[in-house]
Amino acid sequence: MNDKIIKPGCPGGVRDLLPEQAAQRRDLINRVIGVYELFGFVPLETSMLEREEVLTGGDPDFSGNIFRIKDPSKNRDPLALRFDLTVPLARVVAQYPELPKPFKRWQMGRVFRGEKPQAGRYREFAQLDADTVGTSSLLADVEIINMIYLVMRELKIANFMIRVNTRQILNALPYYAGFDPAKITSVLRILDKLDKIGLDGVKDELATKPLNEWDESPGLSADVVGKLVEFIGIRGDNDEIQAQLGELMGGVSEAAQGFRELKDIVRGVEAAGVDPQRWTLDLSVARGLGYYTGPVFETMLTDLPTFGSVFSGGRFDGLVSRFSKQSIPATGASVGVDRLFTAMEQLGLLDDSAVVRPQVVVIFPDEELRFEAVKAAAELRQIGLRTELYMGTETSIGGQIGYAASRGAQFVVIVGLQEFAAGQVAIKNLVTRQQDAVDRNFMCAKLMASGILVLD
Repeated sequence: MNDKIIKPGCPGGVRDLLPEQAAQRRDLINRVIGVYELFGFVPLETSMLEREEVLTGGDPDFSGNIFRIKDPSKNRDPLALRFDLTVPLARVVAQYPELPKPFKRWQMGRVFRGEKPQAGRYREFAQLDADTVGTSSLLADVEIINMIYLVMRELKIANFMIRVNTRQILNALPYYAGFDPAKITSVLRILDKLDKIGLDGVKDELATKPLNEWDESPGLSADVVGKLVEFIGIRGDNDEIQAQLGELMGGVSEAAQGFRELKDIVRGVEAAGVDPQRWTLDLSVARGLGYYTGPVFETMLTDLPTFGSVFSGGRFDGLVSRFSKQSIPATGASVGVDRLFTAMEQLGLLDDSAVVRPQVVVIFPDEELRFEAVKAAAELRQIGLRTELYMGTETSIGGQIGYAASRGAQFVVIVGLQEFAAGQVAIKNLVTRQQDAVDRNFMCAKLMASGILVLD
């Protein structure tokens, strides 16, 4: 027999949630889902396991930090844990062409990334996505922005900013600034780090020369870097931003589609009634993932400016074509549940009332009445009361009542020898401290008459 005691503890980048946190997290998730379903999104579930080539796109040079699975069968395709919910969605849409279009789905699921853990960033975390697949209409993007706004309002987060841009403008940057279009991916990844490394850091990385043929550092000239800095430095209200952008890139034909998108997004979001103080065009928003093709969104918490985006996404019209010859447009956004939960913890915005507590605890100081207590608890549950049966080692009434109080119960039902002999139970209100002897047959009616909330 192995007597070694294994030290308990989670690996880095993951965490346990104890009951109070788990209840608050569940409440957050349910409130977000409630908003999603207001917009007509329906649930979808996919496996955490995918074939590796699904996640990598079959790219032998795929550099993402995915968790690969050691499969005991060497005759099967290599497997890996999903790193987001968007790629599996694209696979599902291609695999099940009978799904109606537009297909509006929400999905809650755990994803895995082999990244360096840091505040609010985990290696295992949950995402809660909403995506519309099968329409190229910018109304779908407008709805996503409106949905993000209503989710933040539902979560009682007062200070946030939804930042919006479009990859159609960003993809025109090589023609505006004068650099090789092949470098656009590395340039956008650097621009996307503006909040993390600051303007000086962005300038340094844009100018960094590649060390070898595998180094993707763009090595841009000072003139090109200056033009990009001028671009991401555009500020003002939405009309001013569009006007300044027109002066800067109005002569770049490759940006024309982007101008139209920004104009329609502004009109649509205004029509939806989104508070203009809670969203803005922001040309520095790039979203580093390469599959975005149109509007992109990020939601920042202004009380935690260095925390990063908690609700982000964009249009990804080309992703489904990885799995199908059909070109199927799509757009959506995702809540980083664990990051948002951590942020709300820090801001004191989690709902303490979400913690599940018993409404009634049934106690029995005398062991011979334990099955009468089981019967009483069963009856109370049948009428919809959250009821806990005492199972501890304390034998005194005071001790058992103390346990019920520590659990946050409002009432205690006491099944005692004296009450049982008289055909009664005692009901004690732990808030008012009033205790009444009640005919056993009227126990449920007495509690319901007390105003206690009965579950549906």
